[in-house]
Amino acid sequence: METIDINKTVKSIIDEHPEFKQVMIEIGLVKITHKNMLNTVGRFTPLKQGLKLKKIALEDLQRVANKHDFQIIETKS
Repeated sequence: METIDINKTVKSIIDEHPEFKQVMIEIGLVKITHKNMLNTVGRFTPLKQGLKLKKIALEDLQRVANKHDFQIIETKS
């Protein structure tokens, strides 16, 4: 199981784990996965902040991520 730190930027997560893009799409973070958005907003936006902005519960992300063999962690920022 691979780990995803929600304090990392969306772009760095997708760069390290391209297959995580499907998880983001499934939970409703569709626009940020588009190339232009990923290369602009995604470079500065941590996943945790994106969840708050879209009002997506961390539990929902964990559930979908687990289904795709990812573990969600949060390191101290």
